[in-house]
Amino acid sequence: MEKSFSKTYKPLKYQKFLPYIVLAVLLAFFIFVWQSYENIAMQEKEHQYNLNTDSIIKKVTERLHHFEMILQSGAGIFVISERVTREDWQAYYQYWQGNDLFPDIQGIVFFRVVRPLELAQHIEGIRAEGFPDYTVWPDGEHELYTPVVFIEPFNAINRRAIGYNGFSEPVRRAAMERALDTGTTSITGKVKLITETELNSQPGFLMYVPVYSKNMPLNTPGEGNKAIEGFVSGGFRMQDLIQGIFPDLVQNIGFQIYDGTEASMDMLLYDSQISSSIDNADHKPLFTSSKTMDLYGHQWTFTFETLPAFGSAVDQYVSWGILAIGLLVSFLIFFYLKTLKTVGDRALSLAREMNFALSESERKYRYMTENIADVIWKIDLEGNITYMSPAIEKLIGFTSEEVMTMPISDFTVHEDYNALLTKLAEEITKPPAKRDNTIIIPVRHITKDKHIVHAEFSASWLFDEQGNLIGIQGTTRNITERKKAENEIRRQSDGAESLLNVASNLNAKLELKVILRTICKEIVTALRVPLAAFQLYDKDKQTFYLADSIGLQPEFAKLIKLLPKTVYDEFIKKQGKSGLITDLDSTVDILFVELLREFGIKSYAFAVLEREDSPMGILLAGSTSEKVILADDAPSLLSGLADLAATAIDDSLLSHELENSSLELLQAYDATIEGWAHALSLKDEETEEHSQRVTELTLFIAGVMGISDEDLIHVRRGALLHDIGKMGIPDDILLKPGQLSEEEWTIMRKHPVYAYNMLASIDYLRPALDIPYCHHEKFDGSGYPRGLKGKAIPLTARIFTVVDVYDALTSDRPYRKAWSREEALEYIRKNSGSHFDPQVVEVFLKEIENEVL
Repeated sequence: MEKSFSKTYKPLKYQKFLPYIVLAVLLAFFIFVWQSYENIAMQEKEHQYNLNTDSIIKKVTERLHHFEMILQSGAGIFVISERVTREDWQAYYQYWQGNDLFPDIQGIVFFRVVRPLELAQHIEGIRAEGFPDYTVWPDGEHELYTPVVFIEPFNAINRRAIGYNGFSEPVRRAAMERALDTGTTSITGKVKLITETELNSQPGFLMYVPVYSKNMPLNTPGEGNKAIEGFVSGGFRMQDLIQGIFPDLVQNIGFQIYDGTEASMDMLLYDSQISSSIDNADHKPLFTSSKTMDLYGHQWTFTFETLPAFGSAVDQYVSWGILAIGLLVSFLIFFYLKTLKTVGDRALSLAREMNFALSESERKYRYMTENIADVIWKIDLEGNITYMSPAIEKLIGFTSEEVMTMPISDFTVHEDYNALLTKLAEEITKPPAKRDNTIIIPVRHITKDKHIVHAEFSASWLFDEQGNLIGIQGTTRNITERKKAENEIRRQSDGAESLLNVASNLNAKLELKVILRTICKEIVTALRVPLAAFQLYDKDKQTFYLADSIGLQPEFAKLIKLLPKTVYDEFIKKQGKSGLITDLDSTVDILFVELLREFGIKSYAFAVLEREDSPMGILLAGSTSEKVILADDAPSLLSGLADLAATAIDDSLLSHELENSSLELLQAYDATIEGWAHALSLKDEETEEHSQRVTELTLFIAGVMGISDEDLIHVRRGALLHDIGKMGIPDDILLKPGQLSEEEWTIMRKHPVYAYNMLASIDYLRPALDIPYCHHEKFDGSGYPRGLKGKAIPLTARIFTVVDVYDALTSDRPYRKAWSREEALEYIRKNSGSHFDPQVVEVFLKEIENEVL
């Protein structure tokens, strides 16, 4: 048989090239495996790089947000205190000093806003506090001064900053103005801190939080400028700040932070490689990127690059190991085939080797796909699943065989499925060069038992041999536990932010309705519950009533009756002043709890409001669903909100009392002015009707010329009192029927000065002094008492002068008869530019000629 075989067996011509063909195939196969592994490894490295850079930015921005919270709490001191002292500021500093974040802040500062007219008084006030050498520096005139009045820690270095006018330096001023215009937190550009020394000097920046007076409106920028009281600020040395965030040097990612949108060395704030001992002179980064962040109205640019440690991971040795083993195996097989004596042996050996290699490769691939925790899948362009690894059963409960027959929409949340299709369609329509190599999308899957699991969908494109797109492939990873951890962190953060939000919002909102609504909204948001209620105590009736609520159905709200204080006392005795009740059925028999049961509430948290052991109200957060579980720290958050609410309610009541007192005082002041005007009319009868006429006419012309309603109040008072100085003129001169002598005129011309001396010491009337003091000044400077000229004369006095002369000329006097209307107007035209302001004359004549007056 062997002889027969040998006679019939004829080697084919191609068989002598078979070893080379096998070598080429093996080389191509192992190179393909090596390149595929390299591509996957590179994608994983790029993904890890992006995670690292995002983490760096996130940690920096989170740290800045924590600093903002510290400064906001400082601003909150001014909300709840009538007057903040240095001792208060030191106590606030000592409270935060134990916090891990605090060492990064060089100092906690309060810049007080001082207007030019208040500067001298401000300096004297600080000196009187025990700082005899205090002054506002550097010298110079500014529209506002913002000197440092409080700074902690109050050590030798920080004392140098006392009195420093932050508004004098452009970069600091720009940040203050931005905070003032927006009413929000702002940071400066790159600055050198005032407390910085030449030794170990670092770039720095400051963060400002505006502080407003409590009882002033903040609806417009102008109102904000009037209400601004100062800025709470923190100063930071950039290198110390970043080292505080990253105490251990980042070994695999180098990064720089620049002030602004350009990576310019002049604007460099921080360079991680300056403090690194790694020599990167000959290193070529594997990845680089940059990102500009908008932080509190200012921009920082982050640049990143990989360091040598990033590229020295173990997987690169695995990659080269695959290539080396592949080359070795290929050449071993090649030389083995070359040494075989017969083509049949070589063919048989080759077949055995190839079958073994393929079987081993298939076995390893099957082992990897069936045992890896992530789900591996392939989908064609029609949306059909062409492969699904067995790990899908651990994720959603369906086997891979079951999933292969199901539409993806059957086990994916509807909104997430639509978002996934939209993202994939958007990428497919892009040109190949602009298409993302890998797409990562969060999705929620529906399990076999109808639960929701969170997953991360990572996809890449599948191409055929001609390069045509034929589908997608990728992995799905279960991230449910990670989501739970993130939600818990977010919930705790929401609670802290709620306290800060309430403190910040109550800065200017002193209306009781606004206070109650603000706190109810924060309870619902922070605790993520559907129901929040606020009951207040009526001292006169000694009962509790529902003051405000969110989530309580109207029909239930109508059923809530007044609760007597005895019910409150019983509730406090048995439940305490704050608590969390998760099972109402196990709660002791209390009337208040029975009422909650009637409303269908399953669980609730509560905290009481008190002032000096006197009840003020009860805060309540509740849920009507057994699926919504209140957190254990809910009573703590409600207690914090209760303290803020108690303070805000006190401030609201006090504010209303002050408003009523202020209104009564204004009415008394106006009655006093009317009395003075009447007293002057009793002395000089011809002035009473004259004062009324010129007052009304002056108010009309002033309104036409754009003087605000607020200033018109002072114009009216000044016009009524324009001749009040005549109370100091002797009657024989004031009531003389004939012409006055030169000596008598000298005395008569003193009545504006007498008016100034009478009224200047009265704060309430000081804004109304312009007319009594300046209404006899003339536009060309020939008037009295000071000889003011042109626009140096206040506008209201220039308006009144025209009106006063017109009314005087058209009225009878003891020494002459009244002029006609035409004669008086001609006199005013003739003296326009000399006695009178031409602009005022033009408006006055226009209104006269239009018969408006």
